[in-house]
Amino acid sequence: MRLFFVFCISTSLTLLLLSCSEEQLVNPPKFSGTLANFSDIQAKVFSNYASNDCHSTGSKKGNLDLTESVSYSSLYNRPSSIYPQFKRVHPGKPNESVLMMFLRGDVSPQMPQNGSLPFDTIDSIESWIAKGALRN
Repeated sequence: MRLFFVFCISTSLTLLLLSCSEEQLVNPPKFSGTLANFSDIQAKVFSNYASNDCHSTGSKKGNLDLTESVSYSSLYNRPSSIYPQFKRVHPGKPNESVLMMFLRGDVSPQMPQNGSLPFDTIDSIESWIAKGALRN
């Protein structure tokens, strides 16, 4: 009886595992955030969090100005002054972009300094970089 019970349990587990499609296990979605464009990121993130105290024309911490008129050119394909081996935004490569490293807290200091952004906002910025960091 005990052997029959073990057989039934192992067969059930095997069938359960086989019922999952291979695609679900092998190809999870890369980015879960909504698709963002640069103007959304500027308005919702840079203008609200960064440009007032830390990265405005007057303060430019890390030699980075995120005011609306110059933020794109300050980020796109430009080397980081803190981590010069990386670009601030490396188009198509969010994992090699210092902006993502700061937002995720992978490097110090984490940005924004007064706390972290919501995960969906970080995912959205990651998607924008992965899609080429277009000025749209």
